[in-house]
Amino acid sequence: RSRSARRDLATVTITCVHDGHAHAVPDVQIAGPQADGRGRYVALCGHVVTAAPMIDPEGAPCPLCSRS
Repeated sequence: RSRSARRDLATVTITCVHDGHAHAVPDVQIAGPQADGRGRYVALCGHVVTAAPMIDPEGAPCPLCSRS
């Protein structure tokens, strides 16, 4: 996908327990057929995000997701 097409996606910010960054995850990753039911999602930057608990503070924004 082109960068302009990615900007049109609805995203949800999810912090990854492994790198501590808040990644932009397309909302279809969460509820769509590609959701694995294990709290892992593919962010715009390509990182496989393992979701941190929702009560944890949001991490620093992922610089790669910000550019996508």
